[in-house]
Amino acid sequence: MYRQAIEHCVPPLRRHYASPENLEMLIWQQLVDLRLAPQGFYRQFAAQVQRVRESWTNTYGFTFGSIEPPPSAPAAPPSPETRERDRVAMLDQELPACLANCRTLDDVPTDELRSKVELVQSLMDRESVARCVQALLRSNGDPRGAIDWLGRTSQ
Repeated sequence: MYRQAIEHCVPPLRRHYASPENLEMLIWQQLVDLRLAPQGFYRQFAAQVQRVRESWTNTYGFTFGSIEPPPSAPAAPPSPETRERDRVAMLDQELPACLANCRTLDDVPTDELRSKVELVQSLMDRESVARCVQALLRSNGDPRGAIDWLGRTSQ
């Protein structure tokens, strides 16, 4: 459930909430809307929802409390390379060891997988080889499924 939530749920733009439970309710609603969890079964999934909230809090800097923190100088947005590296690093743990270091087409171990990566990259030109490999693994080698996953998880 946690992995599905990380793959499919989208962190909200708002970064401050009165309590962690408010953010957890948003995560829960997305899980129900995506049909990853049945309405009315929150207690059975509470631990996974809390884990997603903790991951998002660490990754995206969500804050909690009754008073919104005073605005500071806006931080520079992360570069596309930094966002890509962080996203790949977060999901690398799920890749098989032989594919975890595929950063260029030369690193892709088979010709079949390399041609599928090239196809996906030709349609999703901003995506790295690593993300294309990951998307293909998640979609059981189906380029259409990989493109769909990349579209849902890109930011």
